[in-house]
Amino acid sequence: MPKPQSVDPEVSRAKFDREIGRFRPYADVYRAQGCFLIEATFPRAFFIFASPKLKPRVVSAASEVDFTDYDLRPPSVVFVDP
Repeated sequence: MPKPQSVDPEVSRAKFDREIGRFRPYADVYRAQGCFLIEATFPRAFFIFASPKLKPRVVSAASEVDFTDYDLRPPSVVFVDP
């Protein structure tokens, strides 16, 4: 069951959009290091992490970052099965 949102959702959404907006211009740099933003739909962002030195790349981990109540509370990071 989802946690109730205590911060105004529009405030959290604006901060989410700001953080994702800061990530996107550097997506190529992060991608070269093995970090891929797969989906970003408020309040969650889904990332996969791949080994940058192995060819073909191997997806080694994935995480879901939940920005609910950001920034009253820090984003929740949960590792998930890629």
